[in-house]
Amino acid sequence: PLLRQLGSKDPQEQRQAFEQLMAMGDEAIPLLLKALETLPYESQMLAIKGLAQLKAREAVMYLTEMLRDADEPPHIRATAAWALGEIGDESAIPGLIEALIDEDIVSPDVHWIHSDPIDIFSIAKPVKHYAAEALRKFGLGGLADAFLRVLKERDERAIEKLRQFEPQRNEIVQTLCLALDFSPRIGSQAAW
Repeated sequence: PLLRQLGSKDPQEQRQAFEQLMAMGDEAIPLLLKALETLPYESQMLAIKGLAQLKAREAVMYLTEMLRDADEPPHIRATAAWALGEIGDESAIPGLIEALIDEDIVSPDVHWIHSDPIDIFSIAKPVKHYAAEALRKFGLGGLADAFLRVLKERDERAIEKLRQFEPQRNEIVQTLCLALDFSPRIGSQAAW
């Protein structure tokens, strides 16, 4: 019944279901994960918010898949990026780096069920903005800023800055190669 309520078109019913799920604590995690697969997008956003609030590490794989799936709407991908930053599990970092090339715009004029459930979509921004913000929560704001400068300006100082992030080398190189339309093997040899 809680999932059905969370998927309701009635904002008050959704809010009540969300509050009941949050009161359940970690016991709500399996239900929220199921909501990601079965409920409409607006309800999925509430489920993602709940998983983030619960710091549900079990959700990282699912949220990373959503972030990487170009068929998911931009607001779902951006919400997934935000949630990955809130959860704070480092296994999300490769997916967040990949999302730094996601140019799809999250439109603020989309009408949410009861406004923006996580209050982050006040102005139009690309998904990559939300990925960069999530990386900042991991202490990788310098990586995100340098990466975005390389893409925008081909800034050589930014390339040097990226070299400081050795643990993320493979993800950085592969994602830059995708963005710059290079073969990952060639780019990997040339980039580092």
